[in-house]
Amino acid sequence: MNLKMTEIQQIFGTLLTVRTLPEQLAQIIDLEDGEVISVIGLPNSQLDIDFTIPIEKLPNGHWTIGKFPYGEIVSYDPIARTVYMDGEEYFLAASVKNLLLQICELENFWKSTVLLAPLGAYRDHHKEYAQMLEERLLAIDPQLLEKDSHYYWGSMLEAIEFGIVG
Repeated sequence: MNLKMTEIQQIFGTLLTVRTLPEQLAQIIDLEDGEVISVIGLPNSQLDIDFTIPIEKLPNGHWTIGKFPYGEIVSYDPIARTVYMDGEEYFLAASVKNLLLQICELENFWKSTVLLAPLGAYRDHHKEYAQMLEERLLAIDPQLLEKDSHYYWGSMLEAIEFGIVG
C-alpha cells in the first residue's frame, strides 16, 4: 500500500471504520482489500458514504461495503476486485484499496494542498488545482476516468476546475 497506516490514521483518525469480514468473503477477497476493510478501515462519511452498514452478499455476487445518503449501495465485486455504486452500473474504484487511496488523496487535497496554496490562491487557480488532483488520482488508477461510467470522479474534477466547489 502506497500510504502507510500512520498516514491514513493521521488523515482520518476516528473516522476509520474497521469491520469483520464475513467468512465467505474472507475466503475469496484480495489480501490488500481485506486488510483495508478489516485492519485499516474505511473512512466513514467521506464522499457521503456510510461505511458502517452490514457487509452482506448481494444476489449478483457483490458484497455491500457502504451506502450513500439516498440509498445507493456501494458494493465490492471480489472476483473483478472492483467497487461499484448501484450494482455494476457505476464504477467507483478498481479495488477497495484504490477507493481508500482515492478518498485519502481527495481529503489531503482539500485539507493540505489547497490550504498550503502551492499554486496560489484556489479561487484564482482552480483549473490548475483540478489538474493537480486529476494527476494524483490517475497515479492511483491510470484508467480511473476511462472506467468512470457515471462520471462520478469526472464531475468532481469538473466542479473543481470551474471553481464550483471549494
